[in-house]
Amino acid sequence: MNEKEELHLYHVSLQKQRNYVHSCIGHFVDYRHHHIRAQGGSVEGGKKGSKWRKQLQICMATQTQVELYDVEEGRLRRLFTRTVFGTITGLSSVVADGRSVLIVVGDSGKMSVLRFKYEGGRVRLEALFNEPLSRSGVRRLSPQAHVSVDPQGRCVLLSAMERNKVCYLMDVKQGELQVSSPLEANRPNYVTMQTAACDVAFDNPIFASLEIDLADGAKYLFFYMLDLGLNHMAKVADFELGDGSANFIMSVPDLEQYGINTKAGGPDDGDPDAIVPFVLMGFDNYVSLKDLRGRYDINVQIPTRKLSQKTIITAGTVQKLKRDFFMLLQSNHGDLYKVKILPDEKTASPVVTISYFDTIPQAQNLHIFKHGYMFANSEYGNSYLYQFENLDDEEESMLTSVMPGRRLIIEPRTVLKNLLVADKLALVNPILSSQLTERVPLTIATSTLGDVRLFTAGVNFMDIISSPLPAAPLDIWTVATNGSRFHKLLFIALQESTMILKIAAGTVEELELPHNPFVIAQDKTVLIAHMGGQSIIQVTENKMVHIIENRDESYESKLEWFPPAGICILKASSNSTQLILALSNNEVVYFEIGSNESLNELQDRIEVEERITALAIGNGNRSDYMIIASVDSTVKVYSLKVQDQANFLEVVSMQVLVSPASSLQLASSGGSLCLHIGLDSGVYVRSKLDRNTGELFDVRTKYLGTKPVEISLLLDMNPYINEEVDDEGEEEEEQDDEESLGGPHSRLVPCVVLHSGKTWISYELDSSLFIRPLLNDQSLKRVAQFTSNEIQRNGCCSISSAGFLVIGRIGTFRNNDCWFQESSLALPDSEDSVNGNELENDEKDPDALLEEKQKVNSSIGKLIIPDPDDIKLFYYCEYNEVENSCRVSLFKQGISYKHENSTEAFQLIPDCRPSTATIARFGLDMKHLVISTVNGVLKTFVIRITKAANNRRFELLALHDTVAGSTIHAMCPFHDKLLVPLANAVVLYGLGKKQLLKKSISYLPTSITKIVALDQWNGTRVAVGDIHESVTLLHFDERKNQFIPVADDVTKRHVTVVKFVDECTVIGGDRFGNIWLLRLPLEYDRLIKEGVDSYLLTLNTGIPSNIRECVFKWQLLNHFYINDIPMSFHLIASPQMADRASILYAGLQGTIGYLIPLITRREIEFFDLLEQAMRDADHLFYLDQENRLNDTSELNDGADEEGSVIDRRFPSVQKKRKIPEGAYSLVGRDAMMYRSYYNPVRHVTDGDLCEQFLELYPSEKNFLAARVDNRSVQEIERRINDMRTNCM
Repeated sequence: MNEKEELHLYHVSLQKQRNYVHSCIGHFVDYRHHHIRAQGGSVEGGKKGSKWRKQLQICMATQTQVELYDVEEGRLRRLFTRTVFGTITGLSSVVADGRSVLIVVGDSGKMSVLRFKYEGGRVRLEALFNEPLSRSGVRRLSPQAHVSVDPQGRCVLLSAMERNKVCYLMDVKQGELQVSSPLEANRPNYVTMQTAACDVAFDNPIFASLEIDLADGAKYLFFYMLDLGLNHMAKVADFELGDGSANFIMSVPDLEQYGINTKAGGPDDGDPDAIVPFVLMGFDNYVSLKDLRGRYDINVQIPTRKLSQKTIITAGTVQKLKRDFFMLLQSNHGDLYKVKILPDEKTASPVVTISYFDTIPQAQNLHIFKHGYMFANSEYGNSYLYQFENLDDEEESMLTSVMPGRRLIIEPRTVLKNLLVADKLALVNPILSSQLTERVPLTIATSTLGDVRLFTAGVNFMDIISSPLPAAPLDIWTVATNGSRFHKLLFIALQESTMILKIAAGTVEELELPHNPFVIAQDKTVLIAHMGGQSIIQVTENKMVHIIENRDESYESKLEWFPPAGICILKASSNSTQLILALSNNEVVYFEIGSNESLNELQDRIEVEERITALAIGNGNRSDYMIIASVDSTVKVYSLKVQDQANFLEVVSMQVLVSPASSLQLASSGGSLCLHIGLDSGVYVRSKLDRNTGELFDVRTKYLGTKPVEISLLLDMNPYINEEVDDEGEEEEEQDDEESLGGPHSRLVPCVVLHSGKTWISYELDSSLFIRPLLNDQSLKRVAQFTSNEIQRNGCCSISSAGFLVIGRIGTFRNNDCWFQESSLALPDSEDSVNGNELENDEKDPDALLEEKQKVNSSIGKLIIPDPDDIKLFYYCEYNEVENSCRVSLFKQGISYKHENSTEAFQLIPDCRPSTATIARFGLDMKHLVISTVNGVLKTFVIRITKAANNRRFELLALHDTVAGSTIHAMCPFHDKLLVPLANAVVLYGLGKKQLLKKSISYLPTSITKIVALDQWNGTRVAVGDIHESVTLLHFDERKNQFIPVADDVTKRHVTVVKFVDECTVIGGDRFGNIWLLRLPLEYDRLIKEGVDSYLLTLNTGIPSNIRECVFKWQLLNHFYINDIPMSFHLIASPQMADRASILYAGLQGTIGYLIPLITRREIEFFDLLEQAMRDADHLFYLDQENRLNDTSELNDGADEEGSVIDRRFPSVQKKRKIPEGAYSLVGRDAMMYRSYYNPVRHVTDGDLCEQFLELYPSEKNFLAARVDNRSVQEIERRINDMRTNCM
């Protein structure tokens, strides 16, 4: 097969890794008004300002992702996220010129100095330096394992895991950060465990290091000093630690400032004016305070839990107060300890005190902010932002170094006492198993250590009021008059009448008027609109009524307009000053309202040849165009420009559609006019309209379903609204957003709601179009904007397909960085079962954190088992280590089934620790749950499900236990039997009366020793994944009742999951983060179907059977590195009404990715060119910078030639400052090498890299577009956006 005809995939990460292993705090970017006032300059690069700002921002990083959050308001507010195509191994911050910059090291072999920048209403990250350190890759000898920054920001120490250490001097000269050449401090045969920068004020910087001698395994405490005068780094002290349990080190503030004597008398005290640095070290069950000169070794026991084996310190932080300081340490049990160092009353020597503070989930890092908050960054589970309630100093729970041998037993608190949960970052890491539960909207259920999380691709619609209507409603409108931004009236159109409701004081009630000028009976309302200052227009099928609202809130009719006899009004559309009516005789009537609230009809009418199906006019004060759609599947644009009388009411452009249009909306979005078209065939079309010529361009389409598409327009929506803020805090939330100086949180955008078989929403963010499902329990027929004192942003009122009036709010508009809506699935509990167990809010009781942590530690095995018949139904199996029992529950659409014979929503299986489980039928109508335990026992249960109205119940009836003899890691149903791998054989089990019976035993090649993944295809073939031998294909011979190994791989792989894509193709993942597709060539497939035995008789080779275990070999189709361990794959036939099937996968560290097949050669060639241009961006931009730096005349002229990067991207280019190579990838990592970490990438386009094109400056886009076959920037952006819009 030709290489271009092979399968090509497009990879996109829908959710990045969620294991935040690095974090640091600082003030990284100025983006608010008071930030600008503090620095006394422009937001986009003021140079003057205070030297130190409050460090109220936190930068967090996974191995591949950098994110920035602001905690100034007491909540986590995300400002920035960016994918780094490399592996980050170390992260820290250093203050330079009053602002913090990032120090990043990773597998690129460089130390990258990065700076956040606020420009054009958004936060960006740019590279200042990329200093080479070593070869690329993660290596023991590369100084990339530990990063320590001098507290004064003068230097950075980078340490390798073994031997090598380098130190970089950092200084700010003429407003520019300067980095010196590295200074080395190498110690062979020593492994570095941890480093810390000591607080020595402006003395020579000193670093402490905890190291292990490889010769004898002894642990040492080393102190390294950077001599600023000699520009040299050397070891100044080393101390052998008698206790080999040392595992933690952190620096202590200068104790002299707090009246503590740090200089014990002696002949070797050295410089009497020098500051003596101290460090706090953690050992098993105690901590120790040590100094550089070895005079102090002060120990104090750690308060421990009862019956705990040992307590070690895993994280810590220091908080300096005005006249005091304290340290917070966390143990491996999650307990927080407050450590203080006080002067002795007699000698003023240091005395260490430690007391139990609180218990929180285990954290990777702790950070305390100046305004009384603390952030606990957890690698596993959720990360929390806490607020200090008080600083507990209870003497009865305190230990001191005065009595170093005294021990204290504590009882962990179940309720937080000194901390209060202010906010949390809901994280999903690790993902142990997952299941696709719905295709539209795309929904994935994942099981983690804490709970079950649902990921839904869509936009939330949160119900506030839901009330049934008396009859089947057809349409809905809201009206705000007399300049108020709050809506006063709500109109609901019925088949032969109209309901009018009044909105006031948080209530919606029927409007009662003594003289009602509205048409409320015996006519069907087509349109209700507000025009002019105080006019309300009601258009019915038989007339149009112009109504004026008086100051006393009474209403009177000013004009009634009737169509000709026998003619009715079909469609209508309006804005503030214009009204158009479509009549049944194919004429369009045009009205304009004057300043005196009089409605004037234009005598000339538009005559259309075919029946009009829809029409629209642009929103706002006045529109220059109107759109008319006819039954002949065309959309025509008519000019309404006053200054162009020659073309007034004339056709200026036309678009041909695939079917007649059922609905139209014309709205201004992002400076351009967008025409939204809904077709009878269920297709949604969005075109842009040129404001000058009226031409239609940039056409996007999306299939939404089989029903005609109706469109509702919503204006001035906040895409970044905080869904967790209640109505009372909404006004304060808006004021906070307005402080962002035109940033993304203050921008209002229009959107359209699309009504077909399901409800969708279409909107534009950052020049990208998004068409997402609108998540609501009810399907909405029509939606209108609803603004009141209680719902001031994103409010909507709608009528549902079930005939309900629903008032609610649209939530956050999701973009590429945040694709899913996340929600927790309420796990069944005794109380939950009584009250009905449904989806719970992410907010939990802040005082229940200890219980959550204990649940995380005690729950080990968590399995999601899909039902073979119902995609929405899955079984959840979890093991509790304390009770040594397994709990099984059933969920469907977020609701749990109750147990048949109790009020519980689960069934408890005692003495069962599951390793895997599956559903089998065994030739019967009933389904069986088979659980494999770690003890090698197969437990078989009959599943009995009963369904009644609003009542779903289940029961597991235990049949028997079968001893398998070894732990089973994978099994699957095969025909009417169960396929189970045992050692190097696969066994088919049938159902017996007392146990499962072995019906067939098929032995595998001797190289297969441990099967961990298994899948079958239509009862004919089986793919087995081994921890060494990759994937082996087995063919089932029905005549022999045996499995025959027919194909294996030429590459060794540690398989974690395998899945059939088709009869000859499997997709799999390994523990090193690779995804690959293997295919059996078609000629081999034909030979297998004709008969393997007959082919073996004709095959005469001298290759021994132990070398050639299988006759055929897999062909490698695709290979891609994702830097996460794949745990599951899901084949989706038509996700989100996409035009092609796709593959979704979930990774252990929280990654959810998507693999889309590229089906045309044009697609393949385009994305290959784009990916190559993005890979070469570092090199291309750097060469362009060098050429322009050498061309003095071009720099002086400041020319902005097409195809070259303008100086606005790097203003300092004009100062001859060289831009570092690798600046556009931030860390200087080659994307091709990164995606080919273990094997070369093959036939997989990196969609994450291609989407970085959308983040570039306009000049950079033009520069790269010239390298993509001279495509326009708009076409490239459209093709990238279409992959998400139409394929997922």
